Amino acid sequence: MEQYVASNDDSNANLNTEITKVPKTLKTLGILSLIMGGLVILISLWSLKKDFLPSEQDNLDREKVLEMVQQQNPMDGYEKAVKILDDQGTVNIVTLLVQIISVIGVVMMLKLKKNGFYFYLVGELISYLILIILFGITSLAGIAVAYGGLIQTIGFIVAGLVVVQDIVFIVLYSRQLKYMS
Repeated sequence: MEQYVASNDDSNANLNTEITKVPKTLKTLGILSLIMGGLVILISLWSLKKDFLPSEQDNLDREKVLEMVQQQNPMDGYEKAVKILDDQGTVNIVTLLVQIISVIGVVMMLKLKKNGFYFYLVGELISYLILIILFGITSLAGIAVAYGGLIQTIGFIVAGLVVVQDIVFIVLYSRQLKYMS
């Protein structure tokens, strides 16, 4: 574990305090996670407002989306889109709560607390589990599923990349456990 000794010249020249330094890799992962976690929390809060307290413009935007889906996928796109948009409030609540758990875990890891890794792990993985149980695997691709065709494929590719990114971060954080207590 990287450590350095900082002297406290202001109060007592002979008093040395040992401070544990956060490894650079852990600090970099933490900063990236906090930025992304903060953005996801802000987007979730904004989306919750749109889900539960929609303005007239929000309702017009929803109708535009439904019209576009109907044009793109006339067979069953409209029904899928209505269900997805109706479920979006619950999805946003789940996302917000698990993201808060993940951010708490990151802060704990930056304080070199090993339990933070487990908070982060639960926060990252439980969201997938809850969404798949409640809404099925297609919930990971969101509204793109209702469009069908290429847009649906792109939605699943993006969802897959997000899962891979989460797995990579979990593995990278797990390699930093040796610095945590």
